[in-house]
Amino acid sequence: MKNIEDVLKDFDRRLSSIEAKLSQSAVNKSLQSPNLPNSENLKLPLQAGLEPQSKAIYAPAVAAKPRVGAPVRVKRNPQTSSGSSLDSSSMLALIGIAFVILAGIFFIKITIDSGWLTPMRQILLAAGTGLGFFLAPHLLPKAEK
Repeated sequence: MKNIEDVLKDFDRRLSSIEAKLSQSAVNKSLQSPNLPNSENLKLPLQAGLEPQSKAIYAPAVAAKPRVGAPVRVKRNPQTSSGSSLDSSSMLALIGIAFVILAGIFFIKITIDSGWLTPMRQILLAAGTGLGFFLAPHLLPKAEK
């Protein structure tokens, strides 16, 4: 098994090699593009207490500007857009609905078992609920299409 110092030296050597390749790539790109600022202004500051392992890294500090008014294309998964497949948010919504329905059923069972919901109250509650379901589509405003 390698000693931790050997592993760190190997890691440092590989990291220095990558830094050298990246700095060469950045210099090549800055030479190819005339719109980039002077490479002297692009030196990255070193963190406190760290010495550079290789020559300085130059990276272009130019951010791509978004085009104003450009159309946004949204790629949709054909399975989820057709409704044949459930994604995680709709699955959680269905589970939540199931738990709310179960909670209502258990609440009614407890009220009947404890005597709070007498047979007369059960009939009135059933009739009121049925009447509400019957009248709701007629009394609610229709959605515009």
